[in-house]
Amino acid sequence: MSDLSAWILSIGLFLGVVVLTGLAAKSVAGDPPRGRRRCPRCWHELGPIQLETDLDAGADAGPRSTIASRRCAECGFIALREDDTMRTRRKPVRAALAILGVVALVLAARARFIGSGAWSIAPTAVLMAAVPWIDSTEFDSPIRELARRIGSATLDDGQIDDALDLVVAGDSDARPPTREWQAKYGPLCDTLMLSVRRDDPRLLRLLEIPPAIDLVGLMGGEHGAHALALDVAAWWPSGLEGEAEVRLPDGSSVRAAFDPWGRSAPWLVELPAGVSSEDPVSFDLRIRQRGLAAEDAPDGGWNRYEAVEGRAMRVAGRGAGEPDAEPFDSAELREAIAAVFDFEDAFVLWSRGTPRGGLRFNERATADTAFADTLIGLRIEVCEDGVPRRTSRIWWLAGPGVSRPRWFAPSEDGDALERLHAADPASDGRWTLRVIGDAALADLARPPLAERPTRTFRRWSGSFEVPLRIHRIAQPSPSRRWTPVSPPTQP
Repeated sequence: MSDLSAWILSIGLFLGVVVLTGLAAKSVAGDPPRGRRRCPRCWHELGPIQLETDLDAGADAGPRSTIASRRCAECGFIALREDDTMRTRRKPVRAALAILGVVALVLAARARFIGSGAWSIAPTAVLMAAVPWIDSTEFDSPIRELARRIGSATLDDGQIDDALDLVVAGDSDARPPTREWQAKYGPLCDTLMLSVRRDDPRLLRLLEIPPAIDLVGLMGGEHGAHALALDVAAWWPSGLEGEAEVRLPDGSSVRAAFDPWGRSAPWLVELPAGVSSEDPVSFDLRIRQRGLAAEDAPDGGWNRYEAVEGRAMRVAGRGAGEPDAEPFDSAELREAIAAVFDFEDAFVLWSRGTPRGGLRFNERATADTAFADTLIGLRIEVCEDGVPRRTSRIWWLAGPGVSRPRWFAPSEDGDALERLHAADPASDGRWTLRVIGDAALADLARPPLAERPTRTFRRWSGSFEVPLRIHRIAQPSPSRRWTPVSPPTQP
């Protein structure tokens, strides 16, 4: 709905209800006589009472009749009683029609409110003013209505600029990028990015919104792997490229390319020996328009964000001194894990890109109550004649409420995957998929300590190998949010 239409509808509904309500009230209240004698049929004034006398009987005979004074000279109706000439004039039919009109307007407005909410009749300027003061993000909230109008392309350029100002500034109770801001303004920001042209330079204003960093420490016990699961929630337009660097307490660092619109999986930074996932780290992030040459803008066009220094917000995995998870294997669990990868195209192979291949899996296959508190840590190898050519490392907690899986970046042999792309693994039998239970990875699947004070765990310790089934896609591999670009650098 355009702003003009919203104004017309709002004012029209309001005036219609006011006018009809006033008409109904006036019709019910009526027109009191105020001392006037009127015909109860046509309401013509009868004038004052006139007594007629019998002249033949003499002056002392008294009045003969007063009926003539109750006869209407306009319509000829004769009022039966004098009280009838002093009635209040009311219009019940008009009152009923006015009330029906009010009901019709209210029902029409209600039907619209059910479909679009009460704020759907508010002008955009009113919505903009109301958003900072109303925290609700429900269906009928002003911010949802504003998002609907942006999505339907009914706002002009000035209103789009105002909406951008709104999401960049937030409000006193929801400053970017706090969780409160994410819950309230994040969807509106997403709508702007999807509705405004991708090359519209106004969207670069969204770079003023700092990223929200989520840092989770993963412990692998005294001798297992330690890692940081790092992710960034960002509300930036497409067509950007970024770089990130994590600096560790021992002076080493690791870098990754960052694509805010890439597949949303966290960046798993495997920590070197001697560095704990509970140690403080420093995180740097910079971003710029993709393909911008260094000479085209100062400082290469990078938009830099202040380094974030701190510890992991949450810590999961196996802490020092915790007992080992009991090794466990059964035909039922092995079948469930095989079902995780039981796809006709379990291994996807793209024509080019990094990484070249990708595994399809569904961890929900292990969500049975029989597998409660079972740690799943897997090393998954794509093998050529028994030799691993691609290795993935993935882990999750099985059982009801199965946890979100995490994984390290895979290692690949590019030449071997090029051979696989040209091969027919279904007929030559040289290519297989090997799945091995890994104790160190399983330890990373333990939930945070606060969620498991008295729980004991077991881990899957089996393995199996099945023929490899692949699905070729004649396109580059999809962009990942995080792409490691270098191994850890030593101080």
